[in-house]
Amino acid sequence: PEDLNPVLTRMRVPTSAWAGVSQLIAASEKSDERVRCYWIRPPEDSAPWSEMLEGDVKPGSAVLAKYEEKWHDAKIVEAQWAENTAKIEWEYDASQEDVSIDSLRPKLSPAEQAQRERETALASAWTLLAVGDTKARLSLTLRILGHIEDCHPGLLTADFAGTLEALRSDAQDGNEAVAVEGKLIGTSLGEPFYGAAARHGRFAVKRAALASGCTMQLVGTAAFLVLGDRHHRNLGIEYLRWLLILETPLEVVAPQQQAPSVVGADGRTAAASSSAAARASVVFNDADGDRVEFCRRREEGADALDYSVKGEQRLRDIHTLKLEGTLVMVLHVAGTSCSSGSPSLCVEVPTGQEALAKDAVRLFHIVRAGAMWGSIAGRSDVTTLRSSRGRNSWLKLKVLRDIERTAGCLILVGGCGGDGTDLDEWQPKLPADIHICASSLKARTKADTEVRKLLDAIPAEADGGVGTEATQPEEAAAADAAAESEPAPPRPPMASMRCRAGRSARVLSSESWLRTELLDTSRSAPPPPDLLADCAVLQPFSEDFLDDWELCKEPDSDIAARGSARTAPGARVIGKT
Repeated sequence: PEDLNPVLTRMRVPTSAWAGVSQLIAASEKSDERVRCYWIRPPEDSAPWSEMLEGDVKPGSAVLAKYEEKWHDAKIVEAQWAENTAKIEWEYDASQEDVSIDSLRPKLSPAEQAQRERETALASAWTLLAVGDTKARLSLTLRILGHIEDCHPGLLTADFAGTLEALRSDAQDGNEAVAVEGKLIGTSLGEPFYGAAARHGRFAVKRAALASGCTMQLVGTAAFLVLGDRHHRNLGIEYLRWLLILETPLEVVAPQQQAPSVVGADGRTAAASSSAAARASVVFNDADGDRVEFCRRREEGADALDYSVKGEQRLRDIHTLKLEGTLVMVLHVAGTSCSSGSPSLCVEVPTGQEALAKDAVRLFHIVRAGAMWGSIAGRSDVTTLRSSRGRNSWLKLKVLRDIERTAGCLILVGGCGGDGTDLDEWQPKLPADIHICASSLKARTKADTEVRKLLDAIPAEADGGVGTEATQPEEAAAADAAAESEPAPPRPPMASMRCRAGRSARVLSSESWLRTELLDTSRSAPPPPDLLADCAVLQPFSEDFLDDWELCKEPDSDIAARGSARTAPGARVIGKT
């Protein structure tokens, strides 16, 4: 009945997604009695599925026909749809043959093929009716739409505007002040919400939704939906933007040609410390032989990147820096022009300079994170704790995530990388902030109390660099003395926010004060249980692991303990620290 429209949402659910949607409904109805769902079966007299449609067999239409178990190009000469027969002409030799229509395939463009698959999926779809409270009903609807898009990529995002309009209409019919907002996910660095559909981005969506008090749902890899009132939607979108800038792994920004080496007990890697990525500027020669430089400019309350050619500054405050191309790489740069020239330009990267161009992109991302970090303090929805880099480096990921989950907030730890300090020399006594973000003052107050307890429990030597747990054993100290006359300052026990967002443990080790040991994992027998009890096996994080809120179930596990419990050939094992 039409009088149910204000409390009713209709959805078409393809048969292949029916089982998953039923599980979502069962879980929702068990935890929330404000919504009830009802199924309407597809019409029993619906036409059986067929790859060919009547419009595909018109004379002259291009088709694919099978010959000796392989598909070949042909065209329709004539066809009798009712009799399921057609005469085709082979493109190879122009010979003609009578075949059944069922043995043919339409020759479609990728766009036409995608549209055909969507029509086929919806032809026999079930109809789902969700009735109840507006916010609870639409929250379930968003989860169902996400599952449908996962089962049939492109089914909803192909007409994302239409999908969004239907949801907005359902929200307006309700009596509560809620609405649905949709955002497209950028496909390259610098575009809005780039990386939201990646592993680290999916976890960032969950954290942003929890802290802001809204509902956020990814729809495939192309878009996401936000449900709530205007204030909470804006907060959720802004928190997600922060996380994607502050915690996107640098390997996602610009993949390295070679994996980084593991840090030794002296805090130095096997790679040369003079790498361009370790400096505040990147210099190389472009395709014309001109010397170009990307230089970081850090001023009071500002962090920016400038671009110069042959010592002459061309652009200030770069806001876009993208690297495109495979055989020939091109840097796309945009910022504030320092002359009458264009505010955007392209720099062709000559062969052999690709690694330096990627270093420039990484430097830009670090600078952008530093600028973003500086804009967070002082907001009404942010509580800031004053601390130091050394103390912050002792905080444990598992404990922080537990506080986020129980309090309903977002905790951002500064001074250990990910906030623009990735390239800084490690100085544990320097001040660093901890930002607690949430729409609710009660949530921020609760988290503030818990984080202060953690800081108070950190030993005093944390500000001096490395605590007792990270002290090197005698044999490592002897190796240090022989390694270098002036070893680099040690890194902190905890990795940067980028690691915490989902980087693999091998990158974690390159940013942490950890003494590594290699196990002979090629043997058939696993390492001794007592050894594994004191170690963490370093492997990339799995998709399910990152998508689960229960990141670490071990009571005393640290960041390094987030790897799989199974050893693999070449896995590195790290001590308790």
